Amino acid sequence: MTIRHPNSVLVTGAQGFLGRALTALLKRSGTEVIALDSAAAESLSSDRTATVVCDITNKDELERVFQDKEIGQIVHLAAILPTAAQRDPLRATQVNIDGSLNLLEMARRTGIRRFLFGSSLSIYGTCAADQVVSEEDRAAPEDVYGADIALPYVGSERVLLVHVEDAARALRALLQAPRPAHPIYNAPCESWVENDLKQQVESLNPNIRVTLGTEYAKGNPRLLDFSRFQKEFGLANVPIAERLEDQQRSGLKMLAQFGEFPDDE
Repeated sequence: MTIRHPNSVLVTGAQGFLGRALTALLKRSGTEVIALDSAAAESLSSDRTATVVCDITNKDELERVFQDKEIGQIVHLAAILPTAAQRDPLRATQVNIDGSLNLLEMARRTGIRRFLFGSSLSIYGTCAADQVVSEEDRAAPEDVYGADIALPYVGSERVLLVHVEDAARALRALLQAPRPAHPIYNAPCESWVENDLKQQVESLNPNIRVTLGTEYAKGNPRLLDFSRFQKEFGLANVPIAERLEDQQRSGLKMLAQFGEFPDDE
C-alpha cells in the first residue's frame, strides 16, 4: 500500500456527539475531514460533509477506505457505549477492541503521522473520591468500554464535566501541534458537586427540575490534573456555567424565532 502524508483528518465515530462537534470545528478551520461512521448521516449538515460508511471491524472495508482516501491523521472516537455494551458484550468487544486494532494496523501500514484516541475517564478505573488523577496514573479499565457508570448520583457526589466544544478544541490542538511532548493528555474539565450542578441548571429555567438519586459514582476520578495539557497548549475552557447560560439564551432566541413567546432582548 502506498504511504501518503496529506493533511486530511479521518474522524471515526463522526456521527457521535463529539464526532459531529470535532468535524464541524475542523471544517471551520479549513481542514479536510473524512467523516467515518458505521451508519450514514440522516441528512447532510450545513457544511455538506458526507459520511463514509464503514464498519471498522471489517478489515476489507477499512482497507478500501485507506486505498480510496488520502489520510494524514486519525482521530478515533468510534465506540460502543456502556449501556449498549451491556446488552451486547460481543459486539462491544468487536468494535472497541478488534476495530481499534484494525485501525491501528492500517495507520501503521500507511504511515499515519498522528493517531489520537479519545477515551473517557473510565480508562482509569475505580479511584478514591479524594484522588487527583494525572496522566502518570495507571490505566485500569474495568469492562470492554471502560466502566459501568450509574446515574443519577447523590447530591454530594462529584462529577467531572467538559463541554463537547471544548473537548473538540482540545483534540484540534493536539492535531495541529508540530510535536506533542507527551503521548497522553487529560482534557481540561471542571469538577462539580451534583447539588451545585442541579441548582445551576434549575436556575436557568423555572420549568426545569433536576432529580438526584441515591447512587454514588462507581469508581472514576472526581478530581483530575490536566496541567500538562494547559501548560503545553495554553487553552482555557469556557466555564460550564457560562456554557449553560449561553445555550439557554440561544434556546430562548430560537423559540422566539418560531413564535413560541416574544423575544425580550
